[in-house]
Amino acid sequence: MDRARRWGWLQHLLRAIVDLTWVFLPSDCVACGAHDAILCRGCTGELHRSTAHPFRAEEAAEALPLDLETFSVLPVWAAGLYKGHVSASILAFKNHERYSLRKELGRVLARCLREAIEGVGLEPGERLLIVPVPASVASVRKRGYRPVNVLLDVAMQNFRSSEQVEVAQLLRVSSSRTSAHQGAGARDRRSRRGTMTVVLASPPNCKVLIVDDVLTTGSTVARAHQALAGAGYDVRGAAVLAATQSPR
Repeated sequence: MDRARRWGWLQHLLRAIVDLTWVFLPSDCVACGAHDAILCRGCTGELHRSTAHPFRAEEAAEALPLDLETFSVLPVWAAGLYKGHVSASILAFKNHERYSLRKELGRVLARCLREAIEGVGLEPGERLLIVPVPASVASVRKRGYRPVNVLLDVAMQNFRSSEQVEVAQLLRVSSSRTSAHQGAGARDRRSRRGTMTVVLASPPNCKVLIVDDVLTTGSTVARAHQALAGAGYDVRGAAVLAATQSPR
C-alpha cells in the first residue's frame, strides 16, 4: 500500500473513532449547550429552518469579480446567514473536531446547491462542474480533512443525481498563508488560502459553480474565479453554506 493510500485509510479510521467517541461519551450541543447531543433536536430543527430559503448574497461582498461587459457581480447563493445556529455548527465542524456535524451541514449545502444550479441554468448537453475551494496543506494537516470537500460529498448524496452535474477537484493551493474568518481584515482574508492554480484543462461545453463554506468579502471566491476563468472555464456563480452579511 503506497503512502497516499495509507494516509487516506488512517484518516478514515481516525474519523470513525472520533464519531464513535461522540456517540458513547457525554457531549454538549454546540449551539445551546444541552447535554448529551452534539446538536440537539431543537437546534437541528432551528439550523434547517435558518437555511430553508437560500438567498443571493453577492451584493454585500465587495471583493467579488465584476463582469465588465454586463457590469454584473458574480452571483453567489448562500444557504443562510453566518450567525446563531449556522455559525455555531460550522465553527464546531471546522475547528472543534465535531466531524459528525457533516451530515446536517451537508443537507444544508444540498439545498443551496439545488437553488444555485437552477439559477445557473443548464441547456441540453451542457455539463456543470461543481468545484470546491481548496484547503491549504497546513489546514488539512491540522484537521485531518478538507471541510468543504467533506460537506460536498455529503451534499451530493442528498442531491438527485444527474449526468450533467459532477464534482471536479480543479483547484489547488500553492501557498499556505491562512487566517481565520472572524477578526481578520480584508487583506488577511485575501491571502488566507494563498494562490490558487488549476490542475486540469478546460473541457468544452461546460459551466462551473464554485463552492465554499463562508462568504465574507468574497475574496476567496474571487481568487478561485480568477484561476478558473484564466484557464478558460466558464464560471457562472458560487454556492456557500453561509454569508456573513445579508444583502442590502
